[in-house]
Amino acid sequence: DMLVEQLIMEGVLPPDADLMNLKQVINAHRKCLNIMAEHDLIPYSGEVLYFSAEEGKVLFTDWGPLLKGRVNKYSVPGSHEEIVDLPAVEKIAKYLLNEFEEIKETSLSLTEK
Repeated sequence: DMLVEQLIMEGVLPPDADLMNLKQVINAHRKCLNIMAEHDLIPYSGEVLYFSAEEGKVLFTDWGPLLKGRVNKYSVPGSHEEIVDLPAVEKIAKYLLNEFEEIKETSLSLTEK
């Protein structure tokens, strides 16, 4: 219980987390580590849109060697767990619409030349 409390204080787990939530997080990380061990990670040179929760720890770390292209970071309200709920999804939708509009404008200007 002390570990769960500490992780809640650090913003790693949500305020209502319990030991079962901690086990789920550990299992998810274990699966990710296994996938990374089984596959060769190659750098990506395309553009990345990264949505970061305003609350809690910054989770965007150690990606530098793999992301060679432009990374557009956007901050959205809430915690990591709440990023799929309102109002975060509304803000994500607005960011995506703006990105799509820019792509559309770029495509149109290229076809007009």
